[in-house]
Amino acid sequence: MIASKLLALMFSLVILGNALLVRRLLGTWFAPSAMFALFWFGFTFVPLIALFTVAVNPWALAYICAGTLAFSASAFVFFDWDRAMARNAAKPPPETYFNTPFLRTVFAAAALISIPCFFLNMAVQGFSVSDLFSRMFETASTYALMRYTESLTPNIYSGIGIVMAYVAVMTGGLLFGSSRSRRQSILTLLGAFLPALAQLLFESAKGLLFFFMVLFFAGVLVTRIFRGQFHLLDRSTLRKSAIGVAVLAPLIIVSFLSRGLYAVEDPELLRTSMTQYAVTYAFGHLYAFSDWFSFRMGLTASQPYNADPTGYGFYTFMSLFHLAGSTRTVPLGIYEEIYTYADLISTNIYTLYRGLIIDFGMAGGLVFSFASGLAMNLSYYVLLHARKPVLSVVGFILTVGYCYMSFALSMWTWNIIPVVAVGLAIFLYANRVIQASGIRALPQLRET
Repeated sequence: MIASKLLALMFSLVILGNALLVRRLLGTWFAPSAMFALFWFGFTFVPLIALFTVAVNPWALAYICAGTLAFSASAFVFFDWDRAMARNAAKPPPETYFNTPFLRTVFAAAALISIPCFFLNMAVQGFSVSDLFSRMFETASTYALMRYTESLTPNIYSGIGIVMAYVAVMTGGLLFGSSRSRRQSILTLLGAFLPALAQLLFESAKGLLFFFMVLFFAGVLVTRIFRGQFHLLDRSTLRKSAIGVAVLAPLIIVSFLSRGLYAVEDPELLRTSMTQYAVTYAFGHLYAFSDWFSFRMGLTASQPYNADPTGYGFYTFMSLFHLAGSTRTVPLGIYEEIYTYADLISTNIYTLYRGLIIDFGMAGGLVFSFASGLAMNLSYYVLLHARKPVLSVVGFILTVGYCYMSFALSMWTWNIIPVVAVGLAIFLYANRVIQASGIRALPQLRET
């Protein structure tokens, strides 16, 4: 078992080496090739070390390693990065390009609409405002049960609220990164994250908050690109991150307690349950994929898994299939099987790679990894190359989201992603048009 774990760790270190090589070539971690590999180094190395005594199939790590190498390969071949970096210097300051009255209005409207929609949705589900604050644990636990049993009542407020929340957090990152004052920064943070915090506390839903944090930071990185500042982390970012962790840690504990643990009186049972939740969320994905991969390869696995028919892209691009009219359905958690290990892990999260293999096969999954890396590297190249980009700004934000979400599944699983991508592109294009109109009008005013 030790030899298998050490071999798995070696493949994880190769992923890190891949990230470092791209970083050396391009001079930044911002490139999708470097970012994807950096995420996957974290997604593999930390679980392997943290649960060192838990067995893992090293060949599952070898496949993940091959996927990251395929994703990164196009960065070394197809792009003139020096030219793109030189062109990037011609960009306007982010304060003038993003921090405009129009985008501030879009952000404020989205943030303000999302909050009442949240409360209206809760009312439709049968919860009063009093329930939310006087019976928070019970409300969150009941809502989570309704979500998992698919007994929530569909309504327009839920849909509008979540779309507006996405718009708020994506424009919020751009505004925060180009903020003109401390007051604006604080208001932007509050507006961007209140919907996700409400879900965390009152619906026991943690995933949206973490995803929003990634999308928000991606917007901040866009503003750094506009300034020519290609550092991923600096002292200010680390300080703010430490403050964020200090604030979020108690809220995450509260969310865990709302899964029924608030009523547990046995301290040992409470400790065991809390540990299982934490370990499952942080590390379960890798060991679940390893076990499924073993079964797929005909090796020893802890349990049998469904013999999924070829998806032909369905699991990777589920939202696009649904938009195209597909009526194919999947369970709420995508995969029915629950991988368990002792009292530590209980999860049905099997990473992006399970969907890729089901959709395209082993070799096809690597081909797709190369193609997706090429598309995202191209989008990043255009972002650097263009003076006033629009679509590539959206592409970069979604790329960072894709890299993060790959530990669980494809980001394009959710129907909302195409909607918010198109919406953000429309808002950014309108912002550019309004700016251009103002610039053209200025000389005419002076002449008269």
